[in-house]
Amino acid sequence: MAVLSLEDNTNAFCCYHLPGTSSINLAILGDKQNAMPLQAYFTAQEFDFYKKNDFQYFPLLNVQSIPLEKAELVLPHLKLGDFNGNEVTKQDFINFVNLAKEEIKKGSYRKVVASRTHFVPYTQLPNFSTTFLKLCKAYPNSFVCFYAHPELGMWITASPELFLKIQGNSIETVSLAGTRSGVAADEPWGYKELDEQEIVSIYQEELWKRVGVKNVEIDGPAVLDLRSIQHLKTSYKGEILDAGIYEKLAFEMHPTPAVGGFPKADSLPFIENNEKYNREMYAGFFGISEGPNQIETYVQLRTARVFDNGILFFAGAGITEGSDAEAEWIETENKCKILSNFL
Repeated sequence: MAVLSLEDNTNAFCCYHLPGTSSINLAILGDKQNAMPLQAYFTAQEFDFYKKNDFQYFPLLNVQSIPLEKAELVLPHLKLGDFNGNEVTKQDFINFVNLAKEEIKKGSYRKVVASRTHFVPYTQLPNFSTTFLKLCKAYPNSFVCFYAHPELGMWITASPELFLKIQGNSIETVSLAGTRSGVAADEPWGYKELDEQEIVSIYQEELWKRVGVKNVEIDGPAVLDLRSIQHLKTSYKGEILDAGIYEKLAFEMHPTPAVGGFPKADSLPFIENNEKYNREMYAGFFGISEGPNQIETYVQLRTARVFDNGILFFAGAGITEGSDAEAEWIETENKCKILSNFL
């Protein structure tokens, strides 16, 4: 058994497992920088990054790495403060969905994402080290990350949605939309889910053409099976002239229709005016760079913020003209369970 541990006085750290790898990594997070560091770093942007265009980078210090199968993890206990806000009620969510459908029927936009929170107070403090390791093993093809920083709070995430991966001149992303549960992978998908996926895919293809990504290869849509739910997923690979395009491309892509809406100019103001809470890091993007011209970032989905008195879960659902408000609420319940079942 190999042990990863940090000193108890550490107040900023990142523990992560990259999809398809056999190791977990633990590092101290250095002070925030707004310019991309030359060294390895962790990066995290909030959902409303699109209004700020202010990148956040945190150098990875004292990086430790060990095989997942032999790992034991010891994380410091931090004072995080209590959650004193109000979670999004079912009625708030239903009202948002129905209002969004009215606007879609008027032609204001084609899709908007409704999201919500769900707060679960502690009956017993979870063992987050154990939770992290279980998530890594349960979701080997997701980016599993547990990070804390005084400016960001403490978050745990198991995201299946690649945002941008750059290695030298090679670039990858996915469009991930359409969700269902309780059916076999080979069963036909409904019109609503296919429509959601088409919106995200068209957006992605047109954006990559506009910014000059070359030799684009498209694979999908295929079914991504994540134990309790399924998504439609289309993968994209291409070539770029310079890895320095990352910041420009990230700003152009975020938020994709999978987490915001389409078109952006109309759907994002609707979210700002009608969603009754701040998404914070939820539906932003975050990830790791472990070397020059190499970065791997994910949309921060299947995520929760940790407080001293409980855990705040976040989830969303894409709304189109064919949406049913009750069914969308159930979808968000199922998405919250992906993490809550491990806590």
